Amino acid sequence: MLVIRTAALLKEAKIDYYKRYSENIKVKCSFCVRKTKRTKTYRSLKSLSWHLAHFHSNEAGHPFSCDQVQEVLKVLALAKEWRILA
Repeated sequence: MLVIRTAALLKEAKIDYYKRYSENIKVKCSFCVRKTKRTKTYRSLKSLSWHLAHFHSNEAGHPFSCDQVQEVLKVLALAKEWRILA
């Protein structure tokens, strides 16, 4: 399994996270998707990040943690900054 080492990459990258977290992108909560078939689609990384922090911060029993999902959101913001994602 490939482990993504984002900490070093994110420290080096110059990015305006507030701007990128607020941009429109369709994302779903990975915790909610595993529980139910119908889940809410969030319109920004910021709204999903808020949802994760308030509803899933202490949740266990998943192959990933809330902190890992938050790290992936940072990588998605970086991918938008570098125009890898539209």
